[in-house]
Amino acid sequence: MTLETARILGGIGAILGILSILHSALGIVGIVLILIALKMISDEYGMPQIFKYALYSTIIIIIAIAIILAMPYSVMGLVLHSFAMGTSSEIPTMTFIGGIIAAVVAAWILTVVGMYFLRKSLILTGQVTGQGLSKPQVFFI
Repeated sequence: MTLETARILGGIGAILGILSILHSALGIVGIVLILIALKMISDEYGMPQIFKYALYSTIIIIIAIAIILAMPYSVMGLVLHSFAMGTSSEIPTMTFIGGIIAAVVAAWILTVVGMYFLRKSLILTGQVTGQGLSKPQVFFI
């Protein structure tokens, strides 16, 4: 596999990532293609950090998405538990709001950490390939 193949796979993955608006499966395939491209680049240049940081980013962001998706179920479980215990009606409301805030804050922090690792991966990729991914351009990620 050559760098040209990695570039093509990464480009197709980016396009599929944009098209994930239509269907989430396209986004998943896009992420996998981008990870494959970054693995090929990291192997070609002997820089395992490129792929490692991208993989860390992907895993952390998947955890953040799981937190957001699990939030309604866990918060409703807390609210139902409060009702079952016979506590006042204010406690379930506060539990509900507190649970939502906690989940959103946790997911936001994980997303920031995931983007930090993605940024590190893209900066390293730009440095080794010389394709222009410099720190100012990656700043907006």
